[in-house]
Amino acid sequence: MSADTPPVFDYLDKLPREIRDMIFGYMILNSIRSYVRQRETPAYKLLCDPPVRFPLLGFHLVPIRSHLVTSPWVTLNKQYCVEYLKVFLEHVRIHDGITKPWVRGPPEYGSNERKPDILEGTLQLINHRFSVAAPHTGIKAAKEALFPHIKGICFNYYYQCSWFRRGFGKREYNDHPDRDYFVKPVEVFRRSHEEYNIPSDRISIELWYGDPTGSIEACLQTLDRHNNYSVVSLRPLHAKIFVDDYDASVAVLDSELEVLRRSFGKIIEKMCIRFPEPHQLGDILDLEIMVEEDMVWLRKSHLYIITETTNFWKTRDGWYDLGDMFKIAESWSSEIEE
Repeated sequence: MSADTPPVFDYLDKLPREIRDMIFGYMILNSIRSYVRQRETPAYKLLCDPPVRFPLLGFHLVPIRSHLVTSPWVTLNKQYCVEYLKVFLEHVRIHDGITKPWVRGPPEYGSNERKPDILEGTLQLINHRFSVAAPHTGIKAAKEALFPHIKGICFNYYYQCSWFRRGFGKREYNDHPDRDYFVKPVEVFRRSHEEYNIPSDRISIELWYGDPTGSIEACLQTLDRHNNYSVVSLRPLHAKIFVDDYDASVAVLDSELEVLRRSFGKIIEKMCIRFPEPHQLGDILDLEIMVEEDMVWLRKSHLYIITETTNFWKTRDGWYDLGDMFKIAESWSSEIEE
């Protein structure tokens, strides 16, 4: 990078820093929109399915690294590099994730499933760019001036199909997240928190559990052999774990479950009206019980992940408050009772 402003950037020198930040922010948001549009093309979906089925909440690692290596605002001028990186991290949550296959065992990272330590490499790249440019502008190190302003880093855990049973009346193995899938990401998050001073409240894990559409459609096929019914559509259950906040993580889960229960309840009401025969109502009741069992088991499984994650984080912080001790005791007692 040159310490001198290239001629093409001369006009920016005449603008106040606040205006330049607004321009950089607009450029970054426009880049995100372009990335979203690209991910919505049929060709991209063929290459990257299934993760593209879920809403995009930020940049993933590959486009981030590519952007930071090629962007002229990062590579051609030190002053603009510092300003651009700060605005970039304020606007973009950095995402990584894997897709959980329908098999047991430790995680395997394929072509579309990048290892969590690539996140560290991305943060190192940002830190290196900033460290080279910052001394020229008189700004202190990235640990104090840059990373505390980051919008967030997040690890996404996708289910290849859905966490819920995919058939009606089948007692399939109810898969749930293996602990092995979260050990490495949480360790990476912890190192990033300690090394780069990233605030704990901006570090999260997001799980996409899918929805019980498969069970509902299987039940409808049993009730109507001629398939004269509309396609069922439910919003996938999306849970979020804040690494240092047990209560907030549980609140997100319970809110998502409540939304799903309301939507599912409306579908059940419509099914009861359309299929009023006693034997049909019996099948609908079986469906209702089965989906509720799945939601109860999902909550139990997810609470275990929340407890493991927050306990690990607070243990490393070296403190527990009285409320934390009660929660741990309650979780132990519930395990003993079961």
